[in-house]
Amino acid sequence: MYFSSFIPDSANEYYFAPKLDEEIERKLARQRITRKLRCAIDISRMSGRDMGRGISLSRALELGRSTGADHIEITVSARGKRERGLIRSGHDFLTSLRRQLGRDPESINRLEVSGKEGYDSKTEVLDLIAHRLMLNFRDVVAGPDLRFPRNVRWLALRRAFDNWRELLT
Repeated sequence: MYFSSFIPDSANEYYFAPKLDEEIERKLARQRITRKLRCAIDISRMSGRDMGRGISLSRALELGRSTGADHIEITVSARGKRERGLIRSGHDFLTSLRRQLGRDPESINRLEVSGKEGYDSKTEVLDLIAHRLMLNFRDVVAGPDLRFPRNVRWLALRRAFDNWRELLT
């Protein structure tokens, strides 16, 4: 999507979080105990700026790059007692991965959260990649200037909204 506005001496940055299926969002919000986070990152798609944006993985990503790796997989888990879960930094890690997913959906290949609502609840695995709301429009054609005309963009947005109307309202 193309956004543009010009205000002298003003910088604008837009962040679009991936929209998840509402049921998955509810389940994620109800998980009081996060037992495990699993992610797979395509480091070839991560820039130096991405690494510095609150993702505390910069050393692991640099190690992956320096060894010639294309992907790294990370599992962060709390073992032991059933009531143990990841502390606040685990949730911060998940938030930073979700933001990266919003910036570049192809950079995160796996993002799973295992958790439960309470001590006696059963652990449930939520796949945050599989439950993203996404549409690809292969029939949208660029104009002669190689840009997508405004009316074509609005029609694509309308089609997406119509497709997701029940989930968004």
